[in-house]
Amino acid sequence: MKVVEFVPFRVTRNADIDFENEREDHPYSNNFHISDIIEESIKERRFGSIVRLAVPDDVNKRALRRLLEHLEIVPERDLYRVNGALGGASLFQLTGIDHPELKYTLYVPKMPALMEYDSIFDAIRERDWLVHHPYDSFVPVEAFFQQAARDPNVLAIKATLYRVGRNSPVVQALMEARDNNKQVAVLVELKARFDEEHNLEWARQMDEAGIHVTYGVEELPVKTHAKIALVVRREPDGVHRYVHLGTGNYNAATARLYTDMGLFTANKVIADDASKLFNRLTGYAPRDHLSAAAGRAGIPAAQSRRTDRSRDRRRP
Repeated sequence: MKVVEFVPFRVTRNADIDFENEREDHPYSNNFHISDIIEESIKERRFGSIVRLAVPDDVNKRALRRLLEHLEIVPERDLYRVNGALGGASLFQLTGIDHPELKYTLYVPKMPALMEYDSIFDAIRERDWLVHHPYDSFVPVEAFFQQAARDPNVLAIKATLYRVGRNSPVVQALMEARDNNKQVAVLVELKARFDEEHNLEWARQMDEAGIHVTYGVEELPVKTHAKIALVVRREPDGVHRYVHLGTGNYNAATARLYTDMGLFTANKVIADDASKLFNRLTGYAPRDHLSAAAGRAGIPAAQSRRTDRSRDRRRP
């Protein structure tokens, strides 16, 4: 065999999962679950339709013609001529080279003062704590789950998970909490793009551990992006609730890269909203209006209710 010519090229395929059409394809199957849609679609993803063909801008015309014919590409729509690397993401491998003098100085996040307390719940009950990642460490977030899992006074933990990563201390803490006979309910968003497989595996592990797992709201293709955790704790003066609200995922790796805010609070109004939200997400209660979230976002509660009513009227 003799190689007469060669050309590098890069193909991008459509990785979207059409949940609505998948559900319509199985209209009479009561046992067909969203997890089945995810699992089936992940297997088919590498055969998705081609949406982009990238080639060097000086590609040989004969080789390009063969690529277009073989891949059935519409050049006016899907052909991209690139002056440079075709797969720029591969350059991230260079960061693994052991040459610290060529890299930025490693940033060490500050440890928030609430970690100075014997119990993170004592700190939160005393006052609200706002953390700013990645400048503030993600350790308090993990400690919130870990201490809740091991605290004999904690009765229940509820959380939403969107992108948790492969080795998640948060998920491990939730399963540990269930081993300690605490009530644990988790919403795992299976529709988090490109993390569907990880989330599906975590969801199955948690389900096997006895955790009450739901997979997102029923209104496909809606995604649950909320990052919220609720801890219910028995104390000498009664039962108290502790809440963590965040703009970023419960993922220690991405918390070192992305800028996000997090709030630890025992505020009763916010805790009431969190309880209503989890009742809604887990299917235990109908839709309810939330007061604190709307107000803190600058939307008066009355206006929020009017918006919901007008939206309901438009819904067929």
